[in-house]
Amino acid sequence: TSDSALTPTDKASLAKPATTPSYEIKERCNPFHVLNILINAAVCLTVFVAVKKLFNSTRLGFFAGLLFACHPIHTESVAYVTGIGELLGALFFFLALIVYLKASYDQVRFRLLPYLLSLFLFLIGLFTKEHVITRICVFIRYDFILFLGGRRTLGLLPRLGMYFGYLCVIGLNVAARYSAIGYLRPTT
Repeated sequence: TSDSALTPTDKASLAKPATTPSYEIKERCNPFHVLNILINAAVCLTVFVAVKKLFNSTRLGFFAGLLFACHPIHTESVAYVTGIGELLGALFFFLALIVYLKASYDQVRFRLLPYLLSLFLFLIGLFTKEHVITRICVFIRYDFILFLGGRRTLGLLPRLGMYFGYLCVIGLNVAARYSAIGYLRPTT
């Protein structure tokens, strides 16, 4: 298909290739909220796991997951058809964070496989919703807090290499987005 034959909706589908298949699945769900509710439950579970790993507290993880589940700001994401992008973005970010924690927490050696999986999940999150790009700051803040607390895990050079990998993933997303739709402004 030539670029001139693509409608704005087709271009938006190319910009968010991880979200578009979920709309196809959602059409088969009756009522359509079922998929959003299931994904929201998965996000709440990943919030629980991430907070539990970050603070080594099951109780804190439980309350964080419960707060995420009950907070009214998530109403639109669960209730509206188009909210699935927000939910998938959150799901892939929290999955990437959990795997990042596994890759970077070891005090002796760097774990390549969890790191690569975290990069992949981060990329899928970017292909789902653009705002996932800001989440790289969470990884950097986490490492900075560990460094200030005296709980060094890896040295500075391995950390910078890990951040560079995320910057490469962001560059790949930007290049794919520009290649697919011809501009970089967010789609709705």
